[in-house]
Amino acid sequence: MPLAAHRTRIALVLTLAMLAALLAFALAGPQAEVQAQGQPPPGPVTYSGSVTMGGAPAPDGLSIVARIPNPVGEYYQSQPRTTQGGQYRNLLVGPTSTLFNFRQITFHIIAVEDTITAHLDEEGLTAAEVTPFIPGPNVTDGFNLTFPALPPAPTPTPVPATPTPEATNTPTPVPATPTPEPTATPEPTATPVPTPTPEPTATPVPTPTSTPTPAPTPTPIVLIATPTATPAVAPTATPEPDEPGTCGQGSATDAYVLLAGLGLLGLVLVRRRRGSRP
Repeated sequence: MPLAAHRTRIALVLTLAMLAALLAFALAGPQAEVQAQGQPPPGPVTYSGSVTMGGAPAPDGLSIVARIPNPVGEYYQSQPRTTQGGQYRNLLVGPTSTLFNFRQITFHIIAVEDTITAHLDEEGLTAAEVTPFIPGPNVTDGFNLTFPALPPAPTPTPVPATPTPEATNTPTPVPATPTPEPTATPEPTATPVPTPTPEPTATPVPTPTSTPTPAPTPTPIVLIATPTATPAVAPTATPEPDEPGTCGQGSATDAYVLLAGLGLLGLVLVRRRRGSRP
């Protein structure tokens, strides 16, 4: 047999098996319900205990019910019991079919109109405790229930009232009868006096304003004369002819003149040195 044909046959067998399993699962529920209807209902169980909500004893007037899920239809719900003094008493759980045997029981606080639980949804508040339903009859005391805190009720949005417009009495206008006014006699019109034409005004010719050009200020030039030391020229002694009887006197005079010239020359040289020093 070819490999492709073998794989096709295997796939067909698996598909048929899956369809058969789905069909059997779909028919199992109604058949089980039919079989359960032919049996007597299970015995009831009664529960009692304390009720805590948000860590504090539950207020009075809360409605507590027990629920058991149904695999083929709606869940079972017991008759409500009201809390009082932080307790609930004689909550009777008695389904009418054995389909609910050994299924988990959940406990709920349901919404009741005109109470603090009116804003709860269909599920209500669910307790943390669950227990399987074991057919009785049986009484279970001390089965305490713990619920979360009650959520605050939503604040209703105020709807503004539409003001009703008041009827306004509109007065009917009454036509006024016009009073004839007396006709004024027109006064004689005064003859207008011609206005003399003003002579043309001579337009003043603007006088050109000459702006004097400021004369340049001469910058004074300061000439500093540097004194130049002029060397003194010693006078040259002119020898005079010796007169008789004046030989000794002429030699002395020449000696004095020579000494004076040398002294003057030394003085000039000393002044020039001093002048040349910084």
